[in-house]
Amino acid sequence: MAREFDLRDAQVFAGMTEEELGALARAGHREVFQPGEAVFSGKMRARAFFIVGSGGVDVTVRQPDGRSVVVATLHPGTSFGEAAMFDGQPRNAVGSARGTTACWVLDADGLDRLRHESPTAATKLMINLGRSMAERLERIVAQVNESADGDDTRSSRFAGVMSWKLLDRLMGKH
Repeated sequence: MAREFDLRDAQVFAGMTEEELGALARAGHREVFQPGEAVFSGKMRARAFFIVGSGGVDVTVRQPDGRSVVVATLHPGTSFGEAAMFDGQPRNAVGSARGTTACWVLDADGLDRLRHESPTAATKLMINLGRSMAERLERIVAQVNESADGDDTRSSRFAGVMSWKLLDRLMGKH
């Protein structure tokens, strides 16, 4: 297996002290997945987020015609599952290990431990996760705008709906 990504370099841990990073390390855990093994599966209730340490994760979505299509490949340093950690809603995709893959995992219980052990680290993590999710939403909106072929009304409406859905998930509304 290739050398693992240094979690201290993960965007979601930006601005943290060594002490806060230590609290995060104690709150989370490492999981190793074998090639093709499900890291997460569609319709599975989720209460954790992940950072790919080594290997990769192929994210697939089932199309209406039944085909599974890879919509993203997540590489070392990429975090995912943040929204699902907060609301526990089923995932809408499947993630499979692309080769032997190691991930750092923080579940809801670990987040609770982190809030008690290091409230400052928990706060910084929440702020960084919010920024990360906002950046992803901006990229999605930009892609929708590019593919809308000049239909600004439709893409703006989509962006607005997606923004409200994201806010609802972050605020615990369904």
